[in-house]
Amino acid sequence: MDALSVTASIITVVQLAKSVTVLCFDAASKLKSVRKDIHHIVEEIISLRTVLEGLNRLVSNDSNPLSANRANFETVASAIAPLARCRIELQGIESELGKLIKSKSGPTSWIFKEKDIMARLDRISAVKHTLQLALVVDQTSAILETRVQSMSLKSSIDETNAESKRRAIIEWLSPSFHSNKLNDTQKIRTPTTGNWFLHSDLFKDWRQSPGSIMRLTGIPGSGKTVLCSSIIEELTEWRAERKDIIICHYFFDFAAQESQTVGAFVRSLLALIVVQGLVIPGAISNMYQRHHDGFQPPNDHNLLKMLHSLLKEVSETYVVVDALDECKELTHLLEAFDEIGAWHLPNVHILATCREDREIEETFTGLHSTHVSLDEAVLEDVHLYVNAALKKDRRLKRWPTKVQADISAALMRQAGCMFRLAKCQVDIIKTCFTLSELQKAMSSLPNTLDETYARILNNIEPALANDAFRILS
Repeated sequence: MDALSVTASIITVVQLAKSVTVLCFDAASKLKSVRKDIHHIVEEIISLRTVLEGLNRLVSNDSNPLSANRANFETVASAIAPLARCRIELQGIESELGKLIKSKSGPTSWIFKEKDIMARLDRISAVKHTLQLALVVDQTSAILETRVQSMSLKSSIDETNAESKRRAIIEWLSPSFHSNKLNDTQKIRTPTTGNWFLHSDLFKDWRQSPGSIMRLTGIPGSGKTVLCSSIIEELTEWRAERKDIIICHYFFDFAAQESQTVGAFVRSLLALIVVQGLVIPGAISNMYQRHHDGFQPPNDHNLLKMLHSLLKEVSETYVVVDALDECKELTHLLEAFDEIGAWHLPNVHILATCREDREIEETFTGLHSTHVSLDEAVLEDVHLYVNAALKKDRRLKRWPTKVQADISAALMRQAGCMFRLAKCQVDIIKTCFTLSELQKAMSSLPNTLDETYARILNNIEPALANDAFRILS
């Protein structure tokens, strides 16, 4: 088995996933009564694609070839059978959807096909979780392998043993690290994105005030996630000056089902604290031993108890959480925030983003949090993003200065303070090759995200499939 054959298997499954998604869009447009079921299929397929992309990055990592990394080799080897199962199940769904679209009986045909399609989808979900676990273990191993290698030059046997225990504890927590989400978001921001907030007294007060809690709200597409990435980068640079602070971040995401639980959230916080700490916190070590040296998984109640004990031991800790409203256990999550707030820890600073939501608002009001609305404030960030795209993207910077000014004006007029809408509209403008095409596109730019998505999906072509998937994600 070699990396090339694994890559070929991944590409085959990804292409099938694209085909199934396109069929889903077709079926949803023709069979409106089953759109909810079709939407569930699309969500699961997009989630699978996210995992496959992670596996593909692992295989394609030139700086860490499979032949030199046994952890990577074992992870990839364990993925062969699940990939084959995914291919079989996706082919089955593709076949059934094709028949459904061609059928004249419409929704009636769905009644007879639904059970088989959903059963296949369940099997795909099980396979996806298997692949996800393999990736999490590999990612954790990679992080800790680097630490172990650097320590081996100067560490004693006792220090090496302690690091081995740290490795075991983090693997026990099985965290959902969100470096991919963070990296993807940082690609679309400019160096000055979010400066209006990062240079404000609001941010300074949140960073310095004991036990500070802040809630940032905005409509969908207003740039909450992009601002989160700017905040995390600013805190990370600050940490380079102050080695004693700890930075934790978490992205709830509709497209990543496994990230939408309270357990995954708390596990990631704990793991990030352990990774950044110089020693294994006593609370973590004791809890690990009480669970038979990691043989038993911790429940949510014990995770919160562990977090409480841990936060009392560590120094200044900054927790940045994006998209609270995308947590499928929202009520449980807000109960957890209530509990964290009741600890009254002066060294813990929490910043969370979300859409306007009454339940979230009531909880954070009770926590005496500061509230900031982003809907108008991000207008300058949108303008910076549009201008940066016009200067750097090879498909846009070729236009004359006057035309670029017209593009900027049209995009700002339509997108307003919606960061995601501006990005989608930039993607539309990129496809124009002639001035007449460009003028036509600018004169008919969609006004909302829904209209933008509909236009992209209605005009989807194989060459643009990746863009469509990226937008939906």
